[in-house]
Amino acid sequence: MACKKKIRSLIEGTDGNFQLLCNCVSEEINEIKVEDAYQLTEDNTTELIRTDLLRIKYPLFQSNVPAEFPHIVNGTPRIPHIIHQIGDSTKISDNFLEGMRSFVKQNPTWVYRFWTYDSGYRFLKKYHPYLVDIYHNFGEKDVKKADLLRYAVIYTYGGIYADLDVKNLRSLNITTTKYACIIPTEPFEHAGIIYRENFILSSSVLLCRPNHPFFEMLLKYLQLANPRGHPVATTGPVYLTRIYMKYNNLSYQDVSMSVLNDSRSNSPYFYKGTIDEESDEGIYIPNSQYFGDKVEPDRINKKGDLKDCAKELLVNAPVLKQRACKEFESRKVLRKDKTFTFTLHYWFHLWSQGKETLDFMQRYDITEVIPNAVLFQG
Repeated sequence: MACKKKIRSLIEGTDGNFQLLCNCVSEEINEIKVEDAYQLTEDNTTELIRTDLLRIKYPLFQSNVPAEFPHIVNGTPRIPHIIHQIGDSTKISDNFLEGMRSFVKQNPTWVYRFWTYDSGYRFLKKYHPYLVDIYHNFGEKDVKKADLLRYAVIYTYGGIYADLDVKNLRSLNITTTKYACIIPTEPFEHAGIIYRENFILSSSVLLCRPNHPFFEMLLKYLQLANPRGHPVATTGPVYLTRIYMKYNNLSYQDVSMSVLNDSRSNSPYFYKGTIDEESDEGIYIPNSQYFGDKVEPDRINKKGDLKDCAKELLVNAPVLKQRACKEFESRKVLRKDKTFTFTLHYWFHLWSQGKETLDFMQRYDITEVIPNAVLFQG
């Protein structure tokens, strides 16, 4: 009966370990009232299917158990071993040096390509001329140029794109063997508290094969972008998330539902549609422990707690915020571990800083930072 009690605690929101739930259902399915929190397949097997998370009080968004990234041992790479990073010029702020060098250190056999706004213009003119006008209209130093350019180079070459304020902690080789395209999320605390959504995809790290139809769709709709729009919504995480939902034919009601995933996938629980995540056209959304588990430092107090989750702020707080706060507490141990973490995002947000701040920073030429960097010469 211990297993049955564990399921009851899950329904009441005192434990978010969904793998235990799956195991318990397999063991004691005949003793559980399945209508409480999950459904069975039509043939009454123990496979769990789509269920409304709001029927469980403040469930976690994903597993909080440390686990290796899903991969195929000695598998042939499906994603090219190319690293892409973008700067406004070839002069790199000293804030970024450690992070940039970490990618080369951890992946010595990968090609490293560095892009600037000028080389990006030449690249678009040659390979994606339909995007030249909107790229130009974004303005000389507009970060939306970097957003558009990252989607274009990943579509054209494939590989991994990473923001300059991202640090690489271990080799990326195994990430390329199982999935054709990998789009991480921002921390779910951001989704639930800042965006008030069930999830938000991150544009700070992207991994994909070339010519993937999702990136083709991203580029197609950027032609309609508002040149004066806010970067987050116009070209960044909100835009990326909206196009992902369109690509997978998902409604907001769909993504408020949950699938208790096979443990081999270790993907967050929100419903992602019917496209097989391992297919050439599929998109794998990984557990945030791998690429995007660091919450913005400004949202953390001196005690290491989330400012938004102070008790007085949770009185009558929306469900998504309550879930986000529970998510934060559940991941404290995991976030200290970092055994399976590939990248950390430091959230410098230099794109939002004034010219005076940027001019004050010491800069180095890309040839000093990454001597073997490949620059686009077209």
